[in-house]
Amino acid sequence: MNVKRIRFPMRLAMAWLVFLTLLGLYWMQLRGTHADHLRSAEQGTALRGDQAAHALAMQARSQLMKVEFLLEHLAHHWLDGDLRVYRDLIDVGQESIFNGALREMLVTDAEGNILFSSRRAAGGGSTGGSVAASDYFEQHARQRVPFLISAPLRNEATGEWMLQFSHAYYVNGVFSGVIVASVLPGHLLEGVANIYPERDNVVLMVLNVHGHDSKRVEELADRALYDAKAQGRNRVCVDD
Repeated sequence: MNVKRIRFPMRLAMAWLVFLTLLGLYWMQLRGTHADHLRSAEQGTALRGDQAAHALAMQARSQLMKVEFLLEHLAHHWLDGDLRVYRDLIDVGQESIFNGALREMLVTDAEGNILFSSRRAAGGGSTGGSVAASDYFEQHARQRVPFLISAPLRNEATGEWMLQFSHAYYVNGVFSGVIVASVLPGHLLEGVANIYPERDNVVLMVLNVHGHDSKRVEELADRALYDAKAQGRNRVCVDD
């Protein structure tokens, strides 16, 4: 009888030991499965983010190529000297490319003097004013950069934020002036709201930044997030 009383607790202890071992193995397997699912979800989210960013980048690139083509086309037609046709071409660009976001189109001479403004009355001769002191004009005139995009600028008269697209034009290979389009930044937001509809989302667009400039990208992202929170709206930041 005494032997039986001793064996029973031993069998019970062995059963508990086997149970706890199996439970531990199951728990380890469960944690591993959870970790695999988490990694898979993270990878899926990162992939979707990369795909969305790529799609937006391609869309923005397509828009910028259309703007560059239009300004180059306008540069050629400016030399024809027909202001009525020139204004018609700007109207076509407003409807087909800028979707109403174009605020002003300027043409300058080689010294930066404004020869034409789409916001002023039609007519020949100088319209007054100069862009010679602007950074983009300096790059066009001295460095012979054909096409440039400015950082967002606030129009002091209207309070609107603007992007300026500029394209140099040449006569017989000699720099002769620039074509400048002042456009609302919302022009580049087409399609963004469909992918990122929330008001607290921020889209950061960065030009000419490569892998070794990751710190610069982080600084721009932090600044864009701060500005977006301060203004309570979505924000597009364009920087080079």
